[in-house]
Amino acid sequence: MRRKKQVATVVAVAEAEEKTDWLFEELSDDAKETAIEWYRNSDPYSYDWWDYTYDYWAEKLEKEYGIDVYKSVSRPVWKDGKRTNETKTVQEVQITFDLYPRWVKFDIQSIDSSLFLKAIGYGHLPAIAALRSEDVEIYFSSDLSVEVNGDDLDAGFWEDYIDDLEEAAKDLVEELQNQMCKELDDEWDGMNTDEYISENIIANEYTFNEDGNRI
Repeated sequence: MRRKKQVATVVAVAEAEEKTDWLFEELSDDAKETAIEWYRNSDPYSYDWWDYTYDYWAEKLEKEYGIDVYKSVSRPVWKDGKRTNETKTVQEVQITFDLYPRWVKFDIQSIDSSLFLKAIGYGHLPAIAALRSEDVEIYFSSDLSVEVNGDDLDAGFWEDYIDDLEEAAKDLVEELQNQMCKELDDEWDGMNTDEYISENIIANEYTFNEDGNRI
């Protein structure tokens, strides 16, 4: 019995010495930290992780604020992994997001002026109340400039009101851009937590050496 136990011990030691790759959950705490840093610095987010947030915001801007950030673009058609001479027209979201430094900019294609005015807030801005009291039509261009049309409209008289309205429009868009930027910011920070990275390493079954270095 004593001899068998000694043989089993020798086999176990030999197997341990031969082990060259380790799953994340098999690593020591220090080795796990090394593995996490490898993942964090290996550009694991080269895919468009922001797509869902882009689509959500594009729809939100259109439905709630009358801001259209969709643009028709022509894209090549791929078949069996090869590019063909065919093209297709698709609607793509025109939003720019940068991580360093973090900022968001809407490339506005058009604005539903009526819906946009409601978003700015009827009755809360003297410019809107004054202009609408005269039964004039207010239009916003994609650059947020304002055009006012109406019978016997004295453009000079309304100039200050128009300036106020344009400023309010720019403030609203800036606020929305900042809100979206914060969502993307929070999403990015969440994706870089140790817990999130550990889950991804385990899910992908990455292997490491005993010290946590990728092999």
